[in-house]
Amino acid sequence: MASAEQPDTPPPSLEPDGAPPQQELNWGIVTLFYLAGCLIGAIFGVLHVREVEAVRGFWLIFAPFPVCLPYAIYQHRRQRLQAAKSGKPKSD
Repeated sequence: MASAEQPDTPPPSLEPDGAPPQQELNWGIVTLFYLAGCLIGAIFGVLHVREVEAVRGFWLIFAPFPVCLPYAIYQHRRQRLQAAKSGKPKSD
């Protein structure tokens, strides 16, 4: 049994008509999350140095946050400058 294919039928659209425009990523929120991750990692790092066995090695989970934080700060500053140039109100 061969299935009946309809080659002239276009595939369904991924976005429905009238979909709202996507909002720009708020880098201020991202920066705050990275900063919180850095602080939590620092707390776990201090506990690791003090040899608290219950949290030994937990700081490794938060190790990428300090690397990502400068990029998030850069993007946040750039977003605020673009908003100031275009006359948009401050979003945060």
